[in-house]
Amino acid sequence: MRSTQGFTLIELLITLVVAAILAALAIPAYQNNVDRGRRAVAVNALTELHTAQQGFQLKRRRFAADFEPLVGIKGDTLYLDAGKRMTLDKGSEPLYEVKLELDSGVWSGFSATAVGIQARDEDCTRFRLGADGLQSAVDGGGADTTAQCWR
Repeated sequence: MRSTQGFTLIELLITLVVAAILAALAIPAYQNNVDRGRRAVAVNALTELHTAQQGFQLKRRRFAADFEPLVGIKGDTLYLDAGKRMTLDKGSEPLYEVKLELDSGVWSGFSATAVGIQARDEDCTRFRLGADGLQSAVDGGGADTTAQCWR
């Protein structure tokens, strides 16, 4: 008489195939949510910097030409990590390179360009918040993705 304990090879293979199909569906959806969360970090940082710049202008009657009066770090390029920390170096696994943009020495806006692991996000590669409050975003090919990225 044959024993009925355990699983047959066919049953194990079917289980493996089902698990692989579920993983193939779930992993991209999960990664998309992770990317959207990281985009929110960039959007929030640009909005906070813009607000700080407006406050600086109200008090001093001029715009800051670097980040020092806004976040206490001297320079016009900072790196933003997942913990919303801005640093001068790339040592903290940055998600975005944040720049204070000047046009003829006058502040024209802030931009955040995806770097490191966030650089794989081809849909929202670069965010910009202009001095006039105009929001924009582009994908890896340079196409306008503002509506998708700034929501």
